[in-house]
Amino acid sequence: MCQCESGWKCDSVNGSCYNNLVSTTQTTTASQSCSSATCNTNKHELCVDKTSGYECVCKSGFMRANTNLECTEISSYNYTLTFGWDMSNVNLDKDSEDHKKVKDECETQMTKSLKEKKVDVVLFSITNLRFHFHLFV
Repeated sequence: MCQCESGWKCDSVNGSCYNNLVSTTQTTTASQSCSSATCNTNKHELCVDKTSGYECVCKSGFMRANTNLECTEISSYNYTLTFGWDMSNVNLDKDSEDHKKVKDECETQMTKSLKEKKVDVVLFSITNLRFHFHLFV
């Protein structure tokens, strides 16, 4: 049975932890390293030495949907981030300075959120903002 870090799940069949992007082999033998690893470099995996073994990770631009799957190329990434902002005194006209500030802040928060999830971000750009308003009484 594997012991996984917070946010990771254990695959008890093969003794590895996974988080939908990375599969890591847990071992108690410190002698296991990338030199003896079974990572499939022909299938877009890289081996990373760890203090307690090694970790097979997908190369940048690839991910696995499950620990038993091969790394596949990421062609797109849909992500939703919801902000709770008071927009009552904000000019939302597309050419306004307020619109630019909101767009810039959204891009900053999205990039930060994706990096926290260990998604390689080369460029994140918002091309369209949609505003939905809710009235709470």
